[in-house]
Amino acid sequence: MLSKRLSKVADLINDCNNVADIGTDHAYLPIFLVQNSKAKCAFAIDVNSEPLAEALKNIQSANLTNKITTIKSNGFDFINDKDISLDVVTICGLGSPTIVNILSSWKKPQGQIIVCSNTEVSPIRQWAFKNNFEILFEDFFVDQKKHYWLLQISTKFKSSILKKDLLLGNKNYFINNQNYLFYLNNEINKYKSILLKLNKKNHSEQYIKTVKKIKSIEGYVNAINKIS
Repeated sequence: MLSKRLSKVADLINDCNNVADIGTDHAYLPIFLVQNSKAKCAFAIDVNSEPLAEALKNIQSANLTNKITTIKSNGFDFINDKDISLDVVTICGLGSPTIVNILSSWKKPQGQIIVCSNTEVSPIRQWAFKNNFEILFEDFFVDQKKHYWLLQISTKFKSSILKKDLLLGNKNYFINNQNYLFYLNNEINKYKSILLKLNKKNHSEQYIKTVKKIKSIEGYVNAINKIS
């Protein structure tokens, strides 16, 4: 049975020829996708030998060695300069800076990209914006008391992301998302605590930036509450 975070990723995938799972978690996601006819075949990819060996054991136990291939690769090294077509790429359980580094190493991004990050995802939004890729869906949720951000990106459609949404995301994706509102209110309180420690009289650059950040998040939360 998949974890909540992997289930949310799987829910975004349907009827594709292949999936490449970068940083595969014991191949749980590729196995589930193939078993449930969401993908005809899959690549389970990891840079380290040990998790890849565990992935292979699970694939063998599921009798899917003819449909799921394990590959030792640093990100997209396995596909760069090769004629391999991918329908869906998944990257889960890593921080956003690491995910951006992996995506940036991909010479010819293609298909659909689904990322599930354990840190805030403004760097990933910025990567999509810079490359003119569309964000189709976003979510924020809690699993095992940890925060996760979920993004579905299409390389086929041109970006309609607004610059004002790069930091916190399109608010329409977070209507009635109480987990995200709770997180944002905690962020506001965190920055207010920082503000108390800064010297207001000197109006330092950090002080001014912190004030702007608080106002930005407060405005975003108010906008969501108005349409909820």
